[in-house]
Amino acid sequence: MCSPEKLEQLVYLLQNENTVVTDDGFFELFIDVTAEVKSLLTCLDDESVPFDVNGSYFKADQLLEGQTCKVELDPSQLMRAGYEIYLKWEDFFSYPKNLTQAPVCFYVHSSKSVYLGDSENISEPTLKCYLDVLKLINCLKKASDHSEDSSSDKKTFIFLHKARMNIECDYSLKDIEHGIDGITQVDTWFGQKTHKDQRKAIFKAALYDQLKSVDSNKRFQHLIANFGDISAKLVEDYNLYVSEFSFDDVRLEYQEKKREFIVKINDTFNDIQTKALGIPVSIGLVAFRLSSQNIDANAKNLAADFLLYAAAMIYGLMMFLLVCNQLHTLKSLKKEYRDQEARLKRKYPKQHGAIRGEFKELDRRHRFQKFQLCFFLFLVGVLVYLVDHYIHFDLWNYLVDTFPAFKTIAEFLELSVSHG
Repeated sequence: MCSPEKLEQLVYLLQNENTVVTDDGFFELFIDVTAEVKSLLTCLDDESVPFDVNGSYFKADQLLEGQTCKVELDPSQLMRAGYEIYLKWEDFFSYPKNLTQAPVCFYVHSSKSVYLGDSENISEPTLKCYLDVLKLINCLKKASDHSEDSSSDKKTFIFLHKARMNIECDYSLKDIEHGIDGITQVDTWFGQKTHKDQRKAIFKAALYDQLKSVDSNKRFQHLIANFGDISAKLVEDYNLYVSEFSFDDVRLEYQEKKREFIVKINDTFNDIQTKALGIPVSIGLVAFRLSSQNIDANAKNLAADFLLYAAAMIYGLMMFLLVCNQLHTLKSLKKEYRDQEARLKRKYPKQHGAIRGEFKELDRRHRFQKFQLCFFLFLVGVLVYLVDHYIHFDLWNYLVDTFPAFKTIAEFLELSVSHG
């Protein structure tokens, strides 16, 4: 096998404007002899490549620098010596190994396509299309479950997804001359290290959906012609997988937060339960203690009525303030989890429905707690009303008659009114 440097030198001669291909398929070159040309021809002769110079067998000592000579080269003889030189692409594709793997270096004369082992900066269209096909085959190789050579020595990739599917790498120049849409992007996508197994599964699924109804001996040609659709589906399915992968982490985190929200919502009522019972119970105990003392019956009744009436009023006021505070806390909690829902909806619009039920549960719990608090406030109002209605206690006059400080305040207010 020749080196890229030697092939490049020979190609330079073959691409001469005076080079023609004879009817017998020989290269006929008219070249000016230089030291480099003489060295190259001598090297070909050393490698047992038969060729004629000016109609006679080549003899290095008879070739003089500066003269013009006609050289006839047989491509088949060059091939035997390791020079991958083809007259046309059909000749190139007639070798099954070239369908799936590029030679180290080669030259196709019909399109002046030169490949020296570097796939970068290739501008010749047909060669670029061929290298894109090799990228596609490389992707198939990475995703396939098995591979084998068919009876015609062509590589066949086997995919096991829902059902066995074979893809034989058989194509012609006509199949690839329009290029392969999206292959560079997919080849780069396959080369990334994250989610390797999932990338393979997504690629296999896309291939199966696209090729399952295509005849087995036409699948590869169909794949080349329609790869743009497959590449678009790959990107879409992978982005969906990544978003769901991230969304699952977010959903798990949110479910933990949801439990915290539920605890906080429940606490808005639990926090006032002990307070709701503590005040009236303690006042009732004081009234009971007072009723057991050896004091005047009328004073005893007045004291008991005062304590019960004051307890009801203070209790009602405190519960009103406390319930209002808890309702405000509920409102803040709702805003907090609503903001989180809006953030998730903006970030994961397609998956929002999957977690909407979590927020609905919080909404139901929020409404129930709000109803409890409002109903509790209603009961407190009823209690205050019943105490005021049945006791008919004159709180102000009792305070003035019983406590000197209130008596002084009452006299001051009377003087202020009389002088006003």
